[in-house]
Amino acid sequence: MPRSGLLKGWMDAQDNASDTESTSVISRDETAFKIGVERLEKYLAVQRDAAAQSWLSRPEVPSSNEVMDISEPWENVPSGESVPIEPNRPAGPFDSREDYLKTHYTLLREEAVNPLREGAVAIRHRHEANEDIFETDDMRNLGVYTHVHVRGLTLTNQGVAVEVSFSTKSCQKKIQWAMSSRLCTGSMVALSLDHFQKHCIVATVAARDIEKLIESPPRIDLYFANAMDLEIDPTLEFTMIEERTAFLEAQRHTMLAFQRLMNEPFPLADMIVDCDMSANDNTPQHILDRPQANLSTVFGRDYENHDLRDLPPPEQCTLDKSQHEALQHVLTKPLAIIQGPPGTGKTHISVEALKILLDRVDLARDPPIVIACQTNHALDQILRKVAEFEPNNFARVGGRSKDRGFIEPRTMKKLRETMSDKKWDPENARRRTAKDIVHLREDFGKLLVPFSEGLQAVHFQIAQIIGKEHVQALEEGDKKWSGSTSKLRGDQIHDNILEWVGKHLARVDPPDFADDAVYEGDEEVFEPEAIREREAEAAGGDDDVDKLKGTYIPLMQEWRGVERGAPMDDEKARALLRKKSIWDVPTNTRGALFNWMLKSLKETIRDWTRRQAARYIAKCVQFKKLNHKKDLCILFDQKLIGMTTTGLSKYRALVDAIAPRIVMIEEAAESLEAPVVSGCVPSLQQLILVGDHLQLKPSLVNKWLEGSEFYLDISLFERMVNNEIDYKILRTQRRMIPEIRENLFPIYGDKIQDHVDVTKRKPINGMSYNSWIWSHRYMEAKDEMKSSYNPSEADMIVGFCIYLIQNGYQNERITILTFYNAQRKIIHKKLTEAINNLLHDGKTNFQPSETPFKIVTVDSYQGEENDIVILSLVRSNDFSSIGFAGSDNRICVALSRARNGFYIFGNMDCFVSQSETWNSVYEIMAEKGHIGHEEFPIYCSAHNEQTIIKHDADWAKVNGGCRRHCEAVLECGHRCPAKCHSTSHAGVRCAAPCELKLKQCGHECTKKCGQRCMCAYCIPPKEVVEKQVEQPERQGYVPMQEAYPHRPKAPITQADHSPTPPPHRRGSQAAKHRTESPTPLPTRSGRDTRASAVVDRIVRHDLSGNAAPTRGVNAFGSSPVRGTRENASPASRSPQPKMARNGKPLGEYERKVRQDPHGNGRSSEMAGMPPVAQAPPPSSQAPARTITINGHVYVLADDDNSTLAPTSTPAPVASPSPARTQTSNIPHRDRAGFGSKLTHSPVARKGPPNNNSPIE
Repeated sequence: MPRSGLLKGWMDAQDNASDTESTSVISRDETAFKIGVERLEKYLAVQRDAAAQSWLSRPEVPSSNEVMDISEPWENVPSGESVPIEPNRPAGPFDSREDYLKTHYTLLREEAVNPLREGAVAIRHRHEANEDIFETDDMRNLGVYTHVHVRGLTLTNQGVAVEVSFSTKSCQKKIQWAMSSRLCTGSMVALSLDHFQKHCIVATVAARDIEKLIESPPRIDLYFANAMDLEIDPTLEFTMIEERTAFLEAQRHTMLAFQRLMNEPFPLADMIVDCDMSANDNTPQHILDRPQANLSTVFGRDYENHDLRDLPPPEQCTLDKSQHEALQHVLTKPLAIIQGPPGTGKTHISVEALKILLDRVDLARDPPIVIACQTNHALDQILRKVAEFEPNNFARVGGRSKDRGFIEPRTMKKLRETMSDKKWDPENARRRTAKDIVHLREDFGKLLVPFSEGLQAVHFQIAQIIGKEHVQALEEGDKKWSGSTSKLRGDQIHDNILEWVGKHLARVDPPDFADDAVYEGDEEVFEPEAIREREAEAAGGDDDVDKLKGTYIPLMQEWRGVERGAPMDDEKARALLRKKSIWDVPTNTRGALFNWMLKSLKETIRDWTRRQAARYIAKCVQFKKLNHKKDLCILFDQKLIGMTTTGLSKYRALVDAIAPRIVMIEEAAESLEAPVVSGCVPSLQQLILVGDHLQLKPSLVNKWLEGSEFYLDISLFERMVNNEIDYKILRTQRRMIPEIRENLFPIYGDKIQDHVDVTKRKPINGMSYNSWIWSHRYMEAKDEMKSSYNPSEADMIVGFCIYLIQNGYQNERITILTFYNAQRKIIHKKLTEAINNLLHDGKTNFQPSETPFKIVTVDSYQGEENDIVILSLVRSNDFSSIGFAGSDNRICVALSRARNGFYIFGNMDCFVSQSETWNSVYEIMAEKGHIGHEEFPIYCSAHNEQTIIKHDADWAKVNGGCRRHCEAVLECGHRCPAKCHSTSHAGVRCAAPCELKLKQCGHECTKKCGQRCMCAYCIPPKEVVEKQVEQPERQGYVPMQEAYPHRPKAPITQADHSPTPPPHRRGSQAAKHRTESPTPLPTRSGRDTRASAVVDRIVRHDLSGNAAPTRGVNAFGSSPVRGTRENASPASRSPQPKMARNGKPLGEYERKVRQDPHGNGRSSEMAGMPPVAQAPPPSSQAPARTITINGHVYVLADDDNSTLAPTSTPAPVASPSPARTQTSNIPHRDRAGFGSKLTHSPVARKGPPNNNSPIE
C-alpha cells in the first residue's frame, strides 16, 4: 500500500457525511407524522455527562467508576450495604414526582450494578490473598473467565463489537453453552488487567454465537460501554467477570425512561405518585369527545352505536356478571385494574375490550393502541387472538415470535421488507448514511492493517516512531546482516524490520487452553426457551441475536522481541533511535527496542481507533434514528402495537412518537413497577392493568431488595390495590374441576366459583382420585449450584408419568412442575431414560408421543395450564426448611395449573410446619381422604380393582393396569395370559396350544396358537398347506368383563396395611356411593355389560356348506382359518351346541342382545346388520345352530377347548353350500397380532372396588 494512502487512511479519515434529514408525505395525516418525527428526534437527542453525579445525567450502561471508583481507595468503594437508596412505598403517597422517580431509578440501578460490584470485590480479595481465581460456593452466581485476549473487531450497525477469547478453567466444570445462562446477549461484564486493583472496563455481550463458544478457546463479542476504553492489543491479558443472574438489558431502557419522565408531562401522576384515587372517577378525554361505540361484537347487532359509559345488561351477552363489570371498568376508567384469579378468563376480557376499542380507532385520525406483556409467549398468545378479528392492522415490535402463521408476518422485520424507502425517505438520507458507515469501516480497516495483515517498517514511520531515514536504511538493508539472517526470509516474515531484529525475534505463542475441558462437573442447565426469552429483547433490533452482522477485522501479533531484564524505557529507546543508522543499534538490544516500538505503535493506533470508534458510533446513532423514522411510518398505519414490558421501555422513543391514548398491560402484577410506568408517555389517557397480585410477584436478582426493607418486588398493580383504588375481580373460573379449585380457598376464600362446565369432566384414566398427595420422608440433596433436588421423589414421579402414558395420555397433556431447577433437570434425565428403556425392552408396544414432556419450574409456568399437573415439592430435611416454596404467590401458581388431575409429591410434614397456606391445603385434602403417606392409589377399570403404590419400584409391577392377569379375549379366542396391562393386544402372540387338525395329513398342529401351523410328524414344514380366507377389518374389541359377564366378582379384600377403599366418584357425589354394595360392572355410558357377551367358540360355515371351524372369532366375527377339525378326536368334540350360562343357545342369545362393534348395545337389526340366517349342519356331523354376522354364516362350536383363528373380509351372504378350503401363505411371524389395535373399554367406577390390595 502506498505510504500516502496509509497516511490518509490513518490520519485523515473524517466524517463528511451530511446530517440533513427530511420527512415525506405518507398515507396518514402528514402533520401528525411530522410531529411524531420531531418528538422522535428530540427523544433520541438526549445527551448525558458520564462524569456528572446527578441521577439525571448517568449513562445507560453503568460506568467503570460505579463498579470501582478509580479516584478513591478501594476500601471506600460503596458496597451493596452502603449505597444510599430509598425504599419503595407499598402503600401511601410519595413526597414529590422527583422523589418517586429517583427512588425507583436508584433501586433499579443498584439491582443492575450491585452484583458486578460485589464480584469485583471478591476477585480482588482472592488475588490479594494469593488464592486461585476459581468459582466457589460463595461466588456461585459469578462467572469468572481468565486469559481473556482481544481477537478482533466487528463493525456492526449498532457500534464496534470487540471479539475476545477466554478460558473457562476457573469455572471448574464443562459448560454446555447451548443450555447455559452464561454470557447471554445483553449481559453486563467487567474486565480488568490487574484483577480489579485499579483497572476496570464495563461492557455488554453483543452477541452469543454458539459456534464460537464451543471452539477452543471460546469466543464472545462485547460492546464496550465507553469508546475510550476500546483495546486492540491482542497480547494484553484480562480477567473477566459476569454476574450471571443480573440482566442489565431489562433495566437500562427503563432507567432512561425515568430520566425522561422528570422533564416531560407525567400522566396519571395524581394516582401513581400522590395516590389520589378520586382522580379515577374522571372519564378519559377521548371518550368524552366520542362516547358512542360499536358494541355488536360483544352484545349483538342491536348495539352497533351505543354509549360506552352505560353498557347493556349482562343478559345481552355471554359474559358473566363479574366479567361484565370488568369490561365496563376497562372501557371507561383512566387507571383500570382487573384482578383475574386462575382460570377466570383475564385474557378473554382483554380481547373483548380490544374488540370494542380497536373498532373505535380511525386510521385517519386516531393513534394506535399499545399492548404489552411480561413475556414474548404471552404476547404471542394475545396477538394471535387479535389476529382473528384484526389480521392486517397490528404490528409486533421487538423480540421474537414463534408463531410463523399469524404473528411473524406482522413483525417489524417483515413489515420493513414490504415498505419502500421512497415512501418515507424520498431524499435517500438513510442510503447516504449507510454509505458513510461503509466508508468509516474502510477507514477502520486501514488503521488496523499492522495487526490484521502484517507489520511493516512504514507503519512505524507513519506513527512517528522512527524517521524516514530509518525506513530507507531498512529497505536498503545491511548485506552482512541479511546474509546471516536468510533463514527468516520467506513466509515467516512480513518486512525487513524483522530481519533487522534477527535472532532476537520470537513468535508469540497462543495461550494454552488444554485444561479447559477436563472438568465434567454439573454445570447449571437452563431451559433453552428461558435463555431465548432472556435474549429476545437484547438485540439491537429484530435481527438475529446469535450472530453479528458487519465487517470483521482480525487482530493478531505474530512476533515479539527477545529481551533480557526489564523492558526498555522511553529515554533509552529514543537515544538508540537517534543513531545515524538503525543498523548501528547493537544486536543484543534490538529485541528490547523492537518491543518498545511495538508498544508505542499499538498505543498510537489504539488512540486513533478510539477516536474513529466515537465517530463511527455517532454515525450508527444517526442511522438508528433514520431506522426509527421508517418504523414510525409503519406503526402509524396500525391500529394495535404489541411488545413486551421490556420493549415498552426499549422502544419508548417510538411509543412516545406515535402518541397512544390507551396502553394495556397484560401480566401487570408480575412486572416491576418501573417498566409499566415507562408506558406513561405524555399522550396517555388510559392505562389498563390486567393481572393477579396473589400469583407470581416480579422477580429480582438481589433478594435483599425484596420484601420488608426495600419493597422493589411490589408491582404497580399491587401498590394501587394496597392504596384502595377501585378495581374489579373476575369470579367464575372455567379451568379446574371443583376438587382442585378447593385447594385455592386459603388464598382466595370464596371470591371464585366454578362454572358449570367444569363439573362435567371425566375422571382421570387409571386413577382412583383426580387429586392426591403422596407424602414421604426421603431426604433432599444439593447440586453444585446449591439448587435442591430429591432423587427418590423424582423416581416416583417418573414411574407415575409412565403409568399415565400407558393409560392413554399423550406427553403434551402432562406437565411436571417443580420449584427447583435441579429437580427439573433430574426428572428430565430419569424420564428420558425410562422412556428409552420402554422402547427397547421388547415387552411392550409402547409408542411415546413425539411432543416432549413439559417439565418446568413453577416460576416459568404462570399463565399456562394442562390436563394433568404433577407437582414436585422437593424440600425434605431435618430443619423443615422449605425456602421460597413457602411463598404464597408461588403456592397459588403451583396449585392452579391443572384442569382435570393434580398430584402432589413431597414431604408434607416439612411443609405444613413452615407454611400456614400449605397447612390449610393439607387439611382440605385430608378432609377428602386424598392424602397417603407413601401410599398412592391407582385404579384398574378392567378389573374394577384399586392398587396401592408404595415405592417407585411398584410401578413396574402394574404395567399400566393392576396385579391380576389380563384375561381379555384375544382375537384367536384364547384369553390374554399376561398380567393386566393398559396397552393394546396388537403385538400379543397367543401361547396356547393350537391343536388344529391339518387337512393334508389329519394330524394335530403342535405349534402354539400364535405360530404358523405345521405338522411335526409326517410333512416337512415347507410342504404344509393351510386353509386361507380373506381377512376382514376388525370392528372392535371386547374386554374380559364384557366377554364373560357370568364370571363371579372377586371379593373385596384389604390388606392390613392398606387404607380403607376410597369411593371412586369424584367431588360432592362421593358420599352417596360410599355405602353401595358391589353391583354388576356397567360401562361408562351406563349400559348393561352383559349385552357384550360373545361366542366363546364358533365355527364359520363356508359357502360350500362344509364346516370350516375357525379360531378366535369373537362377537364381531373375524380371524383367518388355518386348519380344520373334521377328524378331531372325541375329546375335542361335543354333539351338543354350546350353551350360554343363561341356558339359551348362544345363537339365539347372540341375535337378541349382541352389541354393535362400538359397544352401544344395539341388536343386529338396530345396528343395520344382515338378519340372522340359519345354516344347515354339515353332513357327517350332528345338527348345530348357526348365526350370520357381518355377512358371515357361523355354526356354533360345541367344545370349550376349541380354538379359532381370525377370519378375513366378510363373505357375501348366500345360501349354504359346501365349505371351500384355501391355502395360506401368511408368514408365521405375522400371524399372531393381525395388526389390530385393542384397548380395554373403560368401566365407570360405581361403588367400592372389588379389591384394594397393595403391591407386594
